[in-house]
Amino acid sequence: VLRGVVASGGGAATPTPPDPRTAARRQWLSDPERREQAGRRGAAFVREQYDWAKLAQRWAGHYEKLLA
Repeated sequence: VLRGVVASGGGAATPTPPDPRTAARRQWLSDPERREQAGRRGAAFVREQYDWAKLAQRWAGHYEKLLA
């Protein structure tokens, strides 16, 4: 029956169980606080990991190890 409905263009079929990504998207879309917290944490992570001064210090450390 399901194949007939899909073949006729009268409906759609989705995999069972639902794709885990679908569940994750639903969680993110339904939770504004979670999105806000993730935005703050993501911004802090980027500032910590990709600050030019900190990058320069890390690279200087790498070069010192290579020269030793």
